[in-house]
Amino acid sequence: MKAVSATDAKQKLAALLDAAQREPVLIRRQNRDVAVVMSVEEYDRIRGARNDEFERFCDRVSAQAKARGLTEKILADILKRLKPERAPRQSEMPDLPGRMRSIHGEKTLRPSGADLIPKDRSRY
Repeated sequence: MKAVSATDAKQKLAALLDAAQREPVLIRRQNRDVAVVMSVEEYDRIRGARNDEFERFCDRVSAQAKARGLTEKILADILKRLKPERAPRQSEMPDLPGRMRSIHGEKTLRPSGADLIPKDRSRY
């Protein structure tokens, strides 16, 4: 696999896209791998292989469950007994600096620098 720096990728995007049609191209930033650019055909091939693999896994698990006596009724009973965790209510949320909460469409606000400075500065 070919590797290029993030700077080169940005400066030579057209060439990067052309190269990605032939083989995946690794993009590195500050000596770390950060992304891979590949053709749509290669992406679809990999994604399809993952889906096929997942379907085979589900088939194996289903066969093992049936062999051990799991039925649709037993599974439904098990799932009924499981209680999903609920999200905390607004009243249960702790107060955060600058009211950074965001629940059920409430606007998220960024804290100002003043919110991050301790009120009692005598210790510093």
